[in-house]
Amino acid sequence: MRFIFGLVVAIVANAALAQGKTYLGTVGELAGKTITPNVVSEFCSERDPSRAAEYQNLYASWRNRHAELFAAIDEQLDHANALLLRQSAPGGDHPIRAAIDALGAAIRKQFLSFTPDQAESLCDGYFPLLETKDAEFVTEVTALLTEARRMDTALSH
Repeated sequence: MRFIFGLVVAIVANAALAQGKTYLGTVGELAGKTITPNVVSEFCSERDPSRAAEYQNLYASWRNRHAELFAAIDEQLDHANALLLRQSAPGGDHPIRAAIDALGAAIRKQFLSFTPDQAESLCDGYFPLLETKDAEFVTEVTALLTEARRMDTALSH
């Protein structure tokens, strides 16, 4: 489980580093930290349809626990989307969604390369992953959100 969680963290960190520590990089890092549980839930649900409802319920409960943070993150995603539109970024009317979808696809691609034992470990460890994400939301995600808001305010002036 530690190997798999470390791999997820590395994917997200590399995406953020590739973008630099700019407003968009910070928002991208926020997005990466929020999409991983959903990508894991979808992957595990497809892998074992008999447990799909369990994974989906765990994800929904986790997301509900953090509804307030998700609303604030969504606000930053909207602001980042507006910035990307002004920069004529690719992705149509929703370039931020295109970027998030690409990150989700990259994470999923990594999962598809797992051995059966690694995939089983990932799925069996879904509840502990969400517990880790609970702690991360209280610390890292809140700090990233604060930083994104600060940068967003600076860009607005």
